[in-house]
Amino acid sequence: MTSLRFRLGLWLLLVALATPLHAQAEQTDRIIVRVAGSMRAALLADAAASPQPGARVAAFSAAAGHDVVWLRAMSGGADVLGLPRPMPIADVQAVAAALAALPGVVHAQPDRRMFPTLAPDDPRFAEQWNLQPVSTLGQVNYGIHAPAAWDITTGGAVAVAVLDTGVLFAHADLAGKLLPGYDFISPDGPGVFQTANDGDGRDPDASDPGDWVSEEEATLDCEARPSSWHGSHVAGIVAAATNNGVGVAGINWAGTILPLRVLGKCGGYTSDIVDAMRWATGIAVGGVPANPHPARIINLSLGTTGACDLATQEAINDVNARGAVVVVAAGNEGQDLSVAPSSPATCSGVVTVAASDRSGNRAAYSNYGAAVAVSAPGGTTGSAILSTLDRGLTVPLEDSAIGTRIGTSMATAHVSGAASLVLSRSPALTREQLIAALTGAGSVTAFPDGSNCAAGGCGTGIANAPLALGAAAAMPPASSGGGGGAPGAWLVALLLGYGAARRLTARRPPTAAPASAP
Repeated sequence: MTSLRFRLGLWLLLVALATPLHAQAEQTDRIIVRVAGSMRAALLADAAASPQPGARVAAFSAAAGHDVVWLRAMSGGADVLGLPRPMPIADVQAVAAALAALPGVVHAQPDRRMFPTLAPDDPRFAEQWNLQPVSTLGQVNYGIHAPAAWDITTGGAVAVAVLDTGVLFAHADLAGKLLPGYDFISPDGPGVFQTANDGDGRDPDASDPGDWVSEEEATLDCEARPSSWHGSHVAGIVAAATNNGVGVAGINWAGTILPLRVLGKCGGYTSDIVDAMRWATGIAVGGVPANPHPARIINLSLGTTGACDLATQEAINDVNARGAVVVVAAGNEGQDLSVAPSSPATCSGVVTVAASDRSGNRAAYSNYGAAVAVSAPGGTTGSAILSTLDRGLTVPLEDSAIGTRIGTSMATAHVSGAASLVLSRSPALTREQLIAALTGAGSVTAFPDGSNCAAGGCGTGIANAPLALGAAAAMPPASSGGGGGAPGAWLVALLLGYGAARRLTARRPPTAAPASAP
């Protein structure tokens, strides 16, 4: 019976993961609204004064044609309003348009749910082809050529903010890699689907309690399925403990993960995600302690249908202004983003990543188009991506499992990992320089002849870690007004001198396969 339940659970997981997760984001029960300064003061006063709807909320309800409630203030000066029930996204857009037409309202939009951009996979694949050179022992791989990069540097303590389902703190291959993160999933209103699944609201515990959805809980177009452990798989690709004799190798051997939990049961809300984005780079968020470990790399292996919304774009603008690089998944619908846009993949100022397969082609499930900056290994059935997981179908078993996934989520993690490797050696790079090092025509592996990417839509090529390191090393120091680099870091590098740089290079380890290979 136990074996039958396990097989049934695995089947349900595969069926759920085979469904394009963007397709699940068809309903929401929240709206993001920004109102003018004086009007917002009155709105917040109403909310603080009484549990009963104040005049401003009552005006919103009248315009919306539905009873709305004020849920909370957001970062960036906006607020979150709650609807009485989940509604189709088109209906919520109509409500938002009615609110936006009110005097004093700057903008209003649906608080859309985003989902892990994950696609189905087969059982464990015993080789990390995704980290290998283009050809190893006669086998075509089209990986990121990590061994050649490790001959230059095995990395340093560069933080990558992973906004996802949280992480498995007890996993042996993530031990010592996790910074104090935060759970940004805000409480749901009474009677509303409980996204957090941990019994509380926002708190410093970014561990993953599981994101399974039972038949009884399924709502908001979210189908029943077991837990995905998505955030841990992404984190392991970036920085799993390496050369430790167990598990898998991460791209940055000494890299760290800043885990920010924004996805729970049935995905997560845009309002929580944009707050987490700002906090990741050190921007203050009301009600949340200051972040002592700001990150310059933000990994968003998530998305939803539709064009980039204003709240997400504003958050991206804010973190970009602090020198951060936002790396996002193109999505798994196999569609042209110019025709069927998704967010945040089509937002401005992000590095959008498509998924390539072992042969160097675009994976059939991967979205594509002019918005894509670069491709990276995302895997396919039979050649999936190995990383850190848990065997629990619901709650974590803390068994330090290794397993496979495929999708643009995995591709995105490869670019974030390469970015952290580059920054560990060239910390003074500006945001623009780092992006150029990762995506420039001379920094990537060209698509093979006959590739389905020959006509474009897959970015400049496939991410290549040693080429990116070389491109970064050749870049001139940024000026003090360059914006986005470590302030004054270029001057420190000049003062240390060429001899110090030579000594650091000479201490690199020899090229070797890590002992943690599966």
